[in-house]
Amino acid sequence: MCREYGLKLANSFSYLKTESERKEFFDLEKIYKGEFDFKQMVNKFEVFTVFYQEFSNTFLKIIREKKEAEYIYMLQNPEIFDSLVTVFVKTLRKNHINLFLVTPTTREEIFKEVLKLIHEKLANKFKFSSKDNTGKDLRISEKDYYPISYFEEIINEFKIFKFTLNYEDIVKYCKENNFELHEKFNIDKKVNFSLHLTGFYENCKMLWRPKDHREIMDRFKGFNTGGLLYGEGGSGKSMTLAYLHAWAKESNWVVFAVNDARRFTHGGYEVEQHPSGLYIQPDLAKEFLIEFKIMNYDILKNAIIDYSEDNKITDKYTYGNIDFAGNDLNERDPNPILWDERHHVYTDSWKLHNMIPEDQINLRDHPDHKTILSEFLKEPRTVLDIVNYGIENERMSTNALGEVISYFKSSNNHKSIFLVDGYNEWFKPSMYDTYKYANYRHYENKIPPFDIAMCRMFMNFNGHMIKNGVKVVASTCHRFGNHEFTPEHINYPRNYSIKVDNLRLDDMRNALGYYMTNGIAVQIYSEQEIQNLYSFTQGNWKQMHLDMRNGIRLLPNYTHFLYRKIRDKEIKRAKNI
Repeated sequence: MCREYGLKLANSFSYLKTESERKEFFDLEKIYKGEFDFKQMVNKFEVFTVFYQEFSNTFLKIIREKKEAEYIYMLQNPEIFDSLVTVFVKTLRKNHINLFLVTPTTREEIFKEVLKLIHEKLANKFKFSSKDNTGKDLRISEKDYYPISYFEEIINEFKIFKFTLNYEDIVKYCKENNFELHEKFNIDKKVNFSLHLTGFYENCKMLWRPKDHREIMDRFKGFNTGGLLYGEGGSGKSMTLAYLHAWAKESNWVVFAVNDARRFTHGGYEVEQHPSGLYIQPDLAKEFLIEFKIMNYDILKNAIIDYSEDNKITDKYTYGNIDFAGNDLNERDPNPILWDERHHVYTDSWKLHNMIPEDQINLRDHPDHKTILSEFLKEPRTVLDIVNYGIENERMSTNALGEVISYFKSSNNHKSIFLVDGYNEWFKPSMYDTYKYANYRHYENKIPPFDIAMCRMFMNFNGHMIKNGVKVVASTCHRFGNHEFTPEHINYPRNYSIKVDNLRLDDMRNALGYYMTNGIAVQIYSEQEIQNLYSFTQGNWKQMHLDMRNGIRLLPNYTHFLYRKIRDKEIKRAKNI
């Protein structure tokens, strides 16, 4: 089932390139010689995405080095992140600043200055910027963690960004890297530059892309980030994910596939509370690693881990920064204390009435919670070594999975795609009971998915935080009866979602034609029968299959036969691995 949505998304993602592939288009030597036409660049989506990725990676580098909560929280919002990148990529058409934006050192300084200005101007909104909340002198609610939701808020505050730029910085960079600078650039002067933000919003509403991409993916800005597929049950969301999975494998991408999000919250696995406040499921993590190894074996065995000294001071992956529950040791507290505005209590208020030293008992029962993978697996050569260790040692499987995800998110040489089906299942209570969430709204003494370690690794819509990759998720209506799900229900960012509609009549003709040609359909369908079926089902893919099966008009048990055939093939390959 190859729907147009999968084809369009695959086409958009195919323009993403690794660091080595981008050098063909992002040729600094040609730029400094004055042989590159920036005005033509904005009309070619292939070149546009190269500069977009370069600028995105500069922001990611700043986040990793800065480590201030304000910068991290602000740029974790894809709406803010992608809008900022779009502004600067489009500004490349201005001759008096494009050279400063392509030069890595000056570009980084410009981006840092912009983030600094935004933070200083909107500091009153960043209530969480207090150094410590252990004394609970600040009532930090959940909404304070994301004080800026849309780029319009920044535009309304600033209107104009002003910079003073110095050509000497470019001359210095060229001398250090042996680049020949064209004489028209080699001048000793300063440039006062004003960046007018209002024009960007009025003209393109932060959806600006080259014309060739706008014609394919109208009003979708997630080509570097990913998106959400939603729509009526049976319309083909899961099959679109399946197509993206097959396309990514064929294109040599690393695939992280969560085929059933409900399995993470209602799978009946044993859960343990980690000292960080998260709940881990080691056996589920082990199962996921086994499946992940089967899907990506050829890439994993060639994914080399770099231990060079210069790697420790860059934005590359560093082994050993992930704890037992999959948390990055360099990032914020995974389970912060918040103020519950509904109940007027703090989220850790249960501790006041907890007479049993539960944390101590947990550590006594599971002393390995304080350990990390690098204590046992000192210097793995490849990512496959980490995966194998996690499979062979179930207790460290969550830690191993966290290391693997961290590696591919930071990789300059591998493209990765995260696929999650049934995404909206992670926005309702899990099956696991605990009294600690009695004060949490709507969770009814159940552990919320955002505090389950396995869910947290895939839950955030943060495809823009992956150097060379995206995240695509799909909603489900299977267990929700006649309830409708839309992106607004989970405050999903705008212009990152695609509604998957039912089949059109021509699509249904093509599908049934394929069935008849390949012998899947038992009998031949006339044009009148096809039109009648379309009238009964309104083009719903799932309902069409149900109606056909009820009439015994498909090859008996063909679906089960095909599933077993594919499964047997995967098992055979796994044994060989």
